Amino acid sequence: MTLDPRTPVLVGVGQFTERLEDPDYRGMSSVELAAAAAAAALADTGATTRVAEAVDAVVGIRQFEISGRGMAGLGCSDNYPRSVAGRVGASPARAVLEPIGGQGPQHVVTEFAGVIAAGEADVVLVIGSENGSTLRSFAKAADKPDHSETVGGQLEDRGYGYQGLFDDYTVAHGLVGAPAQYGLLENARRGRVGLGVADYRRSMAELFAPFSAVAAANPFSASPVQRTVDEIATVSAGNRMICDPYPRLLVARDQVNQGAAAVLMSVGAARRLGVPEANWVYLRGHADLVDQPLLDRADLSFNSASILAVEEALRVAGVGIDDIGTFDLYSCFPVPVFNFLDGTGLAA
Repeated sequence: MTLDPRTPVLVGVGQFTERLEDPDYRGMSSVELAAAAAAAALADTGATTRVAEAVDAVVGIRQFEISGRGMAGLGCSDNYPRSVAGRVGASPARAVLEPIGGQGPQHVVTEFAGVIAAGEADVVLVIGSENGSTLRSFAKAADKPDHSETVGGQLEDRGYGYQGLFDDYTVAHGLVGAPAQYGLLENARRGRVGLGVADYRRSMAELFAPFSAVAAANPFSASPVQRTVDEIATVSAGNRMICDPYPRLLVARDQVNQGAAAVLMSVGAARRLGVPEANWVYLRGHADLVDQPLLDRADLSFNSASILAVEEALRVAGVGIDDIGTFDLYSCFPVPVFNFLDGTGLAA
């Protein structure tokens, strides 16, 4: 088969996790965490030449500490993508800072695969990291590290990405943080499916307990602990209520030190850099939708936009839901996973 040399392929991935209980815990910065993951992703390409020097675009996902004024208690880089790029030996022509959000990694993979296909880039490094553990562990320390960096250079800063997430009206009614907003959606779904508080909490725990088994076996998990349904559903001193209807074990941990990265390139660049063809992953189908603001949605119990995205990605790929062997669902809370199941008919 003759391939268009502009065909985008994903050729390397990397992850990094630093746990507070690790004997060599350092309390790394967001830049250091992302750089560790980026180095792993570059090595994962298996290229025979240095990929870092060929990177012409680096795209970073905005982390929490730079998503509001005064949040970077230990200082931060003035150009997160370029700070990370410099640590792995890359000097890209273009640096992009994507808004915060769980959709961000998939969005930029989709977008920059298109950039590669259009001939506007050959090698793209996508990075993300969070250093919530570091920020917490040094919060009350007398001797704090300084993570400030001034690197300058071009940066396409796409902003915080808060538009549509909250406004003056939602703030006035306490719908500011993610737990409160998702809790509203969760209770709307509870009303639709007709379950009482205790039964619905158990259904959430039954959904998430198997996920904890996956996490327990993952060397990059921040919390590699398998939880039972009863542990997750039972409110206790160690599983306090965060926000109705969520005990702590039903809410994603934000106090982690983790980084992840991916390398995208054109088939032409992959051949030129000596990336083994066995490492080329083709992007078969994708879809990108922007949802309505929270309180403008016709039905708070069901998110139709995410299901439309799933249906379109499957259509583009030319496959059906039954053809998929593995599902990787991003969610900080149960309700988006329930929504995926409700919308596709897939059993948990």
